[in-house]
Amino acid sequence: MTFNLNYMAKILSQVLSCILRLIFMPLSLPLSLLILKPYAFVQKTTYTIEGSMVTVINLLPEENFIIKYLKDIYRKIKFIFTGQLSPPTISPAAVEKAKKEAQRIKRINRSHGTNDLIIFQGYEFLTDQQKTDLAPFKSDSNYNFFHLDTKDGALLDTCEFIEEKNNYIVFCGPAGTNYSYYQKHGKDISEHANANTVFFSYRGFDRSYGLTVTQNDLIADTKAQVKRLLDKGVNQEKITLYGFCLGGNVATLTAAALHKEGIEVKLFNDRSYRSNAKLVKDHIMPNKFNNPLDYLWYVISLVLYSIVWIVLKVSGWQMDAESAWQTIAPKNKTFSVIKDNSNTKVDEFIHWDTSIASLELDKNEVNDRCYSYEKKPKDKQAHELCFKKLFNEKNNNIFESMTSFASDQNDHCSDSPTTTSICNIWE
Repeated sequence: MTFNLNYMAKILSQVLSCILRLIFMPLSLPLSLLILKPYAFVQKTTYTIEGSMVTVINLLPEENFIIKYLKDIYRKIKFIFTGQLSPPTISPAAVEKAKKEAQRIKRINRSHGTNDLIIFQGYEFLTDQQKTDLAPFKSDSNYNFFHLDTKDGALLDTCEFIEEKNNYIVFCGPAGTNYSYYQKHGKDISEHANANTVFFSYRGFDRSYGLTVTQNDLIADTKAQVKRLLDKGVNQEKITLYGFCLGGNVATLTAAALHKEGIEVKLFNDRSYRSNAKLVKDHIMPNKFNNPLDYLWYVISLVLYSIVWIVLKVSGWQMDAESAWQTIAPKNKTFSVIKDNSNTKVDEFIHWDTSIASLELDKNEVNDRCYSYEKKPKDKQAHELCFKKLFNEKNNNIFESMTSFASDQNDHCSDSPTTTSICNIWE
């Protein structure tokens, strides 16, 4: 009788969970589009990974974002009720087009005396005959493309850069882009941080399939990447979650969730923020009170903030990285922050009081604990310069200048001029 009651309780719990997800989906979905902006970046059908001799030819269907989004909604509802996930199908026309493109690249290689490697994205979805047709053009390389089945209704477009390192970095990207922009840094990260790199697009982004409804879907995607590495036999202490901006928030939430499960991965939070609610609050609240209108706006903004907080809480989009950060032991985490040379502005978008860095540092410490950019460039330019600081400069120990990490950790890498903050959090 006890068994039957437990079984019935489990069934009722699953049914209730499905109903709640369907009820809140109309609220959560618009917020997911507003926060993540998955429509803002579309990967080219054929592209060359910058700084490499690798050309990627995409076999996957090119779809209008709205059409793909509607299909992902259908896939999500279907998976909730059936547990089935249909993989994408690749048409014979797409295979023929890819074959002609590969032949063109081969001709260019011969005429220029080069040897660009060719990788087919979506190769795992081909039939045996289709694989045979493309086999003469497919190259072996350090880049490994595949789609990871998360087991909860998503297929994640994933790229690994493998160089037989013991350490792994799982990169969590920001909003409005996918991993292909950051692939160019894979080789630098591998060389200077002594790690293999894993790049992936969240569900619903570009060539990843599935639907992001709440922050839990982003966490599930990142956990799936980590658990895939663990299943391969990678030591948990050799895995670092590295996230930038919104990705830093995702990495922090995921690291905290994994630590609760006893999986103590490392965390590198790069220029991220405490929560979505605090990010909004920071941008709408007045900083100065010079006239009565400022006080009026303060009251209005306080009401707006309260509404935003409730909406984010109900819809599952709080993304409270601050609480998650506090649960992770200092030995397992580090962070970065950026400023201009005058130290008057810390970041183009994430202000100091909202940043993760402000949880660890006093504002007066910024000069000694961050890396800088000059003349206040656009945020993307600043980020590009940050990557160069972290992974390309060979005359600076970035770790010492940007984190208050436990000093005994510095012994691992401080003698090397090519070390980075990631190097310093590995045993």
